Amino acid sequence: MVRSIRPVAMIAAILLAGGAAAGCTGGASRPVAGTTESPSPSTSTSPSPTATQTVATHVAIGPMQLALPHGWRSDTRSSFSHLCIEPPSKGPRALGCGGLEVWYGWDGYLPGNELASFGRDHPGWYHATDVQPCPVDPTNGPDGLNGIHDEGLVGGETLRPVGDRQAYFYQWNAHCDGGYRFSPRAWYLPVSKLVVFDYVGNDSADAILDTATFDGSRWTFGFLRGATRTAAGVHLAFDEAQWLSGDAANDYASHHGMETPVPNDYLIVDPDTSTASHPLTTDARIVSVFALAGTEPGKDRVVSVAKLVDFLADRSHMDVPFHVHLDPTGRIDQVVEQYRP
Repeated sequence: MVRSIRPVAMIAAILLAGGAAAGCTGGASRPVAGTTESPSPSTSTSPSPTATQTVATHVAIGPMQLALPHGWRSDTRSSFSHLCIEPPSKGPRALGCGGLEVWYGWDGYLPGNELASFGRDHPGWYHATDVQPCPVDPTNGPDGLNGIHDEGLVGGETLRPVGDRQAYFYQWNAHCDGGYRFSPRAWYLPVSKLVVFDYVGNDSADAILDTATFDGSRWTFGFLRGATRTAAGVHLAFDEAQWLSGDAANDYASHHGMETPVPNDYLIVDPDTSTASHPLTTDARIVSVFALAGTEPGKDRVVSVAKLVDFLADRSHMDVPFHVHLDPTGRIDQVVEQYRP
């Protein structure tokens, strides 16, 4: 079964403990080439002293959790696939983020240079297609714009730790019209479908990435075909599906006699509509972004398990897509609706 859907407004990043809002950038969905994440080394890297600061909050995006130093904040309005975390003091900011910007490529897309996808064969940090303002003195330049200029990659690909995993690491040089120089960095974890950017060279970036944990839980995508209440609690019938976009969607369509380019640049592919029953944890977080609770796109709302059960009892809702988070024991502890007009 294949369904065509429109571009979506992504849903709230899952925060284990909230923080104050901070601005972030956005991106368009495109597929990224498959690569292999480097295995963890047999020895671990000791965290720098910054990592021993009092931790005020934890954030999670995709399969990764990070502990933030006291005062750091994350954008509670960020999308499901995108999170910006920033220090308490105002400082240089590039591309809308002055700390660490993390992307989770659940749909196959991770941002690279301009509109290209991030990959080991073509890594990039400058996502914009126009000239962006300098991290400092943004108006101190020609015609009131102190623009950024990318000077290219410094050296080649190396390995750096992110928690107990090894990421492909890259560093670039850049300068502004006004003379300010800086060195954007990126950590790429293709198996985990993550890329982390430090655009301005934050002193705490490495220490925060030292705190990363990957606990064996995972996000998956598909349809909830019903809910069953038992003495032990609620079980959800989950039908796993695949989201395709860009070239991947068009390649699939061309090989299956479908219209190309695909309408709205997206397909949901679900050739096997069988379901697996998963128990729902008693404290599961259920998020509506549109149909589940009649919320407007961009104004997601946490709802009760009872609301979800009632929603799934109506068979007209069987084609509403959801992101489902499975804990290491296979229980569902988060359900986040995926917006579709």
